[in-house]
Amino acid sequence: MRSAETESVYLLREIKQKFTLPLASSAFQEYLSEANVSETDITMMDAALELIPITLHKLTIIYESKNQHLEMINVERSANILKAATKDIQKNREYAQALKESLPPNLSKMMDILNAVPKARSQEDKVALNNEISSVFEFILRNQQFFFNCTDIVEEGTLSSIKGLHESMSHGYLYHLGIEEELKKIDPQDIRVKVPVEISEAVTAVKGNVAFIKEAVERAYNINKRMVDLAVYLYTFVKLANGK
Repeated sequence: MRSAETESVYLLREIKQKFTLPLASSAFQEYLSEANVSETDITMMDAALELIPITLHKLTIIYESKNQHLEMINVERSANILKAATKDIQKNREYAQALKESLPPNLSKMMDILNAVPKARSQEDKVALNNEISSVFEFILRNQQFFFNCTDIVEEGTLSSIKGLHESMSHGYLYHLGIEEELKKIDPQDIRVKVPVEISEAVTAVKGNVAFIKEAVERAYNINKRMVDLAVYLYTFVKLANGK
């Protein structure tokens, strides 16, 4: 996770201009509203998880056709990329669902804690409030340490693989272009007509499915990115509450 301390230096100026303690619930929630997870986010991930086995089945059909005009190694690579992404998307979907249900109450809890910080006098009270703050960050960051745990969800590697696959599909990735075709800059669509209709339709379906799956992966990645941003914002609010 990038340095919250560094980013909070500039962010604190903005927050001081917009907020004073005690924080008002409506203004606080509205200011952080971009972090919210929508039903569409979750629906997209659900749809992608349903599409992946369908797409893998079509790739199997393509592979088993053993058609000379298809690039079988790319068919295998496509399947491997989708298989690798499945667990990440599933875990991200579970995380997104937890955020949708529990982020609003956690933010309300954080606001109450922040409002209580300046009033804390005893060391015991301060430790108790700090523990409560830590529990909110632990929920958001999936980690007891102050950095985002993305080891089993969609991260940059997952996103890069799916985006790369989508880009390749737009250039006829599953069709075989030999050296002669490459030199002549043959359009992959010209190869498509040499393939049985049911196979070319499967290739087209895979291409469309990968485009949708990419959108779902981007949504998952953006949720995670928003949580990193949210953690920085909340860290800055903690500094405000401590009179920094």
